[in-house]
Amino acid sequence: MKKLFTLAAALLAFALHCNAGDYSTWGKLKVVGNQLCSQSGEPVQLRGWSTFGHFDGLEKAFNDEGDFQRMKQNGANLARIAMYINEGKGYQGNQDYNKQWVKSCIDWCKSQNMYCIVDWHILKPGNPNDYSGAEDFFREICQYVKGKGYDHVIYEICNEPNVDTDTDVMGKTVKDVWENVKKYAKKVLPVIKQGDGDAIVLVGTPQWDQGLAWPLQDPLDECGLENVMYSFHSYAGDQRRYLGYISSAAAFMPIFVSEWGLSSHTGDGGDFNVAKETANMLMDICAGKNLGNQIISWANWSWCDKGEVASSFTNYDGNQWSQSGEYVKNALKQNNDYSNVKSEPYDEPQEFDGFHDLDLNLMKYDRGGVGVAFFDNDEDWKTQNACTKSPACNMGNAGQLDGIRDNETVDLGYTYGNGEEGLGDGYYSLGWISQSEWVKYTMNIKIAGIYEFEIYTSNRQHDVEAINKVAFALDGKNCLVEEDGKEYYKVVDLTPCHGGTESTSGYQEWGWAEVKSSYASGKKFYLKLEEGQHVFAIAFMATSAGLGTVKFKGKPENEELWNVSVADTKSNINVSIWPNPAENGNINITSDADAEVDIFSVDGVNVYSGNVAAGATSELNLNLPAGVYNVSVKSEQGVTTEKLIVK
Repeated sequence: MKKLFTLAAALLAFALHCNAGDYSTWGKLKVVGNQLCSQSGEPVQLRGWSTFGHFDGLEKAFNDEGDFQRMKQNGANLARIAMYINEGKGYQGNQDYNKQWVKSCIDWCKSQNMYCIVDWHILKPGNPNDYSGAEDFFREICQYVKGKGYDHVIYEICNEPNVDTDTDVMGKTVKDVWENVKKYAKKVLPVIKQGDGDAIVLVGTPQWDQGLAWPLQDPLDECGLENVMYSFHSYAGDQRRYLGYISSAAAFMPIFVSEWGLSSHTGDGGDFNVAKETANMLMDICAGKNLGNQIISWANWSWCDKGEVASSFTNYDGNQWSQSGEYVKNALKQNNDYSNVKSEPYDEPQEFDGFHDLDLNLMKYDRGGVGVAFFDNDEDWKTQNACTKSPACNMGNAGQLDGIRDNETVDLGYTYGNGEEGLGDGYYSLGWISQSEWVKYTMNIKIAGIYEFEIYTSNRQHDVEAINKVAFALDGKNCLVEEDGKEYYKVVDLTPCHGGTESTSGYQEWGWAEVKSSYASGKKFYLKLEEGQHVFAIAFMATSAGLGTVKFKGKPENEELWNVSVADTKSNINVSIWPNPAENGNINITSDADAEVDIFSVDGVNVYSGNVAAGATSELNLNLPAGVYNVSVKSEQGVTTEKLIVK
C-alpha cells in the first residue's frame, strides 16, 4: 500500500452538524478558503469507505448497488472508487470493462445520495507520468458525468505519487516527486476543467500523500480550477508521527484524507490497540481540532474482506465485520463538536504596538495542551532520549535545568548552550524541532499592517535539502505575504544564521537568519497582521535545528497612531467626516479648531497630510482604493482618530 473568513469560527459552529448530511442536503460542493463546503457555503465533512481494486475473489465487495446501500446504512455519505492501473484486473488490461465499472459505481452512489471519488490509483511505479490513459479516462468519465447531469463526483487524479525508497520525506527525491505531479497535473487538470470544470479535484502529494509542505512552498498552477484540494493518507499502525503534517497544513491549504487505515502502511500488521489511539487522534484532527480549525473529509481503507487488518470484513457474505470495520462504523456515528476548543494566553497577550520592535517570548506559548495550543512529537520520542516521563516532557535545557514548563512537551531551551551564559542573547528557544510541529501565541496587535520580521536561529540546518522550513498563521490562516500583501508562497526557508551546514555543530551558535524561499529567489517576505487580539502560530514544515525568537519589526511612522490610541483624547476635539463610506475617498472634513489631518491605510502608510481651518469645510478628492483608513486630526485641544471606509 505504501512504504511508509474569519471562516474558522463559522466552520467550528457547524462542526456538530456537518456529519449528518449527504448529497440530498448539501448538493454540489465547493471549496471556500481552505474548507470543503456545501452548495450554500455550509462547511461539510464527507466520510465513508474506499473500495479495493479489482482482484480475483474481491469483486463481491463492490459488485452492485447493494454494496453502496450497505455503506449508506452504516452512516457513509462518501465512497471512493479505486481504479487500479496495473495491479489485478487493472485499467491497463481492460479499459472498456473498467470504465463501465466506474460509471456503474457513480450511478450507484448517486442513487444513494452519496458523493463519489473517482480515484486514478497509481502505486508502483509512483510517477503518474509513467502511465498512459489518464487523460482519456478522465475525459470519458467527465463526459459521462456531465451527460447524466450529475454533480456528486470528485476526481482524484493520482493516488500516492512516490519514489519507491525510504528516503526522508523531506529529502531531494521528494522534491522530484512533486515536480512529477506538477508535470502530470498540467496535462490532466485542463481535461477535467473542460469536461467538468467546477468539480472538486484532489491532487496527490509526496510521499505517498504525506509531503504537504511541497505544494505550499512551490504552488501548483491549478489551470483555472477553483476547487482543488490536496490528498493526505495515514495508517494508524505505524504512522502516528505524520499526523502533525495534516494538523499544521490545515491552516494553509484545503486537505482531503482520501485514504486512511487502522493497519500499518502495508495494510496489515501493527498493534490494533495502539492503532485505535492514533486513529482517534486523526478523527479529532479531521473534526476540526487542528491549526486551521478545518473540518476535513475522509475515506477509510478498505471496503473488502481481503483478510488484512485494514479490511472492513472478515467475511463479507456472512456480515462479519473486522475490528477495523467496527471502528469505522462507530466513527461514522460520531458528531464531534470542537466549536469551543481554543487556546488561552499563557498570562497576558504579548503586545505589538506597531512601531516598537517586539521579540516574541517563545516560553509564553498558549495554554490548552496538545492539539489545541501546540502539536509536538515528543510522545513518540520519549523512550529515545532523556525525557522518560509519561506523558512526555519538555526536553529542552530550560525545562531540565530550571523547570520551565517542564511537564509539557514543547521543548524549551536557551540560546546559550548547557546553561552557559554569554553564548547567545539569552532568548528562550524552541529545540528538538520535528517536521510538522506547531505552537501558538496570543498577541495584542495595536495597528494592522504588513510588517517586516526577522528570525533568531541557530547555525545548524537539519538537512542540506530540507532547510528549516517554516510557515506562519494568524487565527488559523496564512499570514505570510509579499510586500503587495498577496499570498504567493506559504512556506519559507529558515537558513542557518551564519551559513551552517549539516556537518556544522552550530547548536550553540545563534544569530539573525535570512528568511527566503528557494522557489522565489530575491523575494522578500512579510507578515500581514490584523488589529486586536489574535493567535499567531509558528508551523515547522521540516525538521529544524532551533528557533530563538521572531522579531516583529515596528514602523516608526506608526508612532502617532499608537500615541493616539494611548492618549484617548477623543473628547477634546469635535470632527465631522462625510460621506462615510465614501466613493473613491472623496470626503469633507470639518473641525471646531485649526488642525492637522493625516490619513493612514491599515498598513500604516500615510496617504494624505494637510490642514483644516476652524469651522471651515475641507473638500478632499483623494482617489483612494477601496478599504479601511484611519483619519488622525490633531489640534491644540487634542487628537482624535476616525475610521474612514472607502468604497
